[in-house]
Amino acid sequence: MSERLYGRRSDDAVKIIDRPGQTIMIPIPESDQIGMLDLLEGVAVLESFKLCTQNGNVEHFLAFRDQYFPGNVKNVYRRSFDWLASSIAAEAAYELLAPVSFLALQTNKPEAEFVRIANLLSKEKNLDYRALTEVQELARLAYEDGWSSWLHGFEKGEPEAGHVTLDPCITFCVGKLGVATATQLGATPSRVTRELFESEAVAPPVTAYSGLGEPAIFVSNYARGDLAAAVLDWTALVGAAERLTTLAETDPYQFCRHSSCPHFDSALCHRYFAPPSSDHKICRFPRMLHKVADMNPNDLWSAVGRDRKSVADLVAAFEEVGECNIWALARRQRASIVAWLGEKAYNNLEWKCRATAEKALRALQTQRVDDVAEAKWFRNSVINEIRGLVSETAQGPKESQTENLNSSTKDKHRA
Repeated sequence: MSERLYGRRSDDAVKIIDRPGQTIMIPIPESDQIGMLDLLEGVAVLESFKLCTQNGNVEHFLAFRDQYFPGNVKNVYRRSFDWLASSIAAEAAYELLAPVSFLALQTNKPEAEFVRIANLLSKEKNLDYRALTEVQELARLAYEDGWSSWLHGFEKGEPEAGHVTLDPCITFCVGKLGVATATQLGATPSRVTRELFESEAVAPPVTAYSGLGEPAIFVSNYARGDLAAAVLDWTALVGAAERLTTLAETDPYQFCRHSSCPHFDSALCHRYFAPPSSDHKICRFPRMLHKVADMNPNDLWSAVGRDRKSVADLVAAFEEVGECNIWALARRQRASIVAWLGEKAYNNLEWKCRATAEKALRALQTQRVDDVAEAKWFRNSVINEIRGLVSETAQGPKESQTENLNSSTKDKHRA
């Protein structure tokens, strides 16, 4: 799913393959030259500009974009607008990027649909782009067989199967505004008004702010009770899944300040936005995660090999690992190594482990004895360096460092 959503599109119009005696040129379809993220970010930049700028126009937007989102045609914040503008001119793209993207995102191939609608609009004589900002008018042009908003499925209430937190919000919005208004707001978000926010029709169920003290949480009236709890709980669970996978080697910002909590080090709770203000023992996150995973946060962190190890255990783990897995071990034990040696030393060690793993991969590919020996030599060099670091840290500061320290102390006393 993440590859589908965030995967980059091709930045070239033609793929060139060089073969002995010939060159093959394969045209890349237009729909492969624009990506899902281009559609999402393009609308986000444009519609937020419209919402926050009084009496803005396309010239103002282009100047704003060049100042805050500079880049070339490959830039994700510029790609979809430039693509549509090349088909129907910048003035029309300024009005139609959001509704065209909205219609495209209702399909299972949004990139191809965006390109199709753009090409269709480019063939329109006397294009009345201001009238087509009404999503139903644009839909009549784009779909000869008719089009119906997916929001009609919420007219009779929340569907039986769907999104655990979004569906109740959508049901409330449709019930408050009706399908037509809710659909138009989805197609042109910049049309939202203060009155709509005050009615909570499009208000988020929960808004959390961090600060110097404890987090501040605001819950919309329609979300009080089970919905607010579900938003907080499921957001936290998604954060735990991210932490165990894509965010495992980073230091995420934590809303919670209870560093004495046994689960604080794993940071699996980094997206739990309602930590208790007084005592970590009353926090509901560990109980909630245990209910889903049948494990406590620190045990789950340990189960994937990322628990904090002592220096002796860390060295033993490296001595047991082979050249193929040494890079993975270094990345899993980032927190332990940084705590022992510091960030700079970790980065130096990590790239050597990566080079070792790359040598091992090459040996597997070539099956050559020389490549196998080189990979083993790289691995043994890393292990020897780690053993040397143990000796250095056990001995304390080197003599030269001690001399510098004494010298600086004497200078300070003289001053």
